[in-house]
Amino acid sequence: MKVRTGFVSNSSSSSFCLYGTGDNIALPGRFDGEWEAVEAELVKIDKRFACVSVCGEAGFLGIEWSLVNDDETGLQFKTTIENALKTVFDRDIKCSTHSEAWYDG
Repeated sequence: MKVRTGFVSNSSSSSFCLYGTGDNIALPGRFDGEWEAVEAELVKIDKRFACVSVCGEAGFLGIEWSLVNDDETGLQFKTTIENALKTVFDRDIKCSTHSEAWYDG
């Protein structure tokens, strides 16, 4: 699991904006509650995937908006993520844009 820090120049704050799903999702039984295992499966589909931990807790699965490819439309970006999550979770997953920012000081 990645713990995102250092996205801004002030080392005591962090932020991200991604498209995907939040931590209120039940993981398939084959993952035994391990977010890292889910992330590994998603990375096999698209290396841009990340599980972002917010303040040490399970967080969000998705791809950061900053990683949209130059030749990729917003719809293609969203569809890639939704299809990958459906493949790993064996069902449709409600996706949306998630953003977090916090100050640690």
